Amino acid sequence: MIDLYFVGDGPRDAATLPRLVERILGAEVGGPFKEWRHVRLHGKSGYAGKIKFVIRAARDAGASGLVAAVDADKDPQRRRLRDLVAGRDAD
Repeated sequence: MIDLYFVGDGPRDAATLPRLVERILGAEVGGPFKEWRHVRLHGKSGYAGKIKFVIRAARDAGASGLVAAVDADKDPQRRRLRDLVAGRDAD
């Protein structure tokens, strides 16, 4: 089994993300799940800081990887996705 750290929007993501990743990888996966709304950073907001935080949390948990999902980014400039990529790259 591959130990991963999952982050998503809620209980449906907690149930579906591991199954989706198992299907993609062709291997059994498991690990903790955290909801984005519970990732709180003092004095900061936005997905760039949150993704950096959960990357560190995944490392601290000894996970082999991180799976982070967000709902559709309806912003025409795709700010959520851009923030996630910027945070990942900054790490």
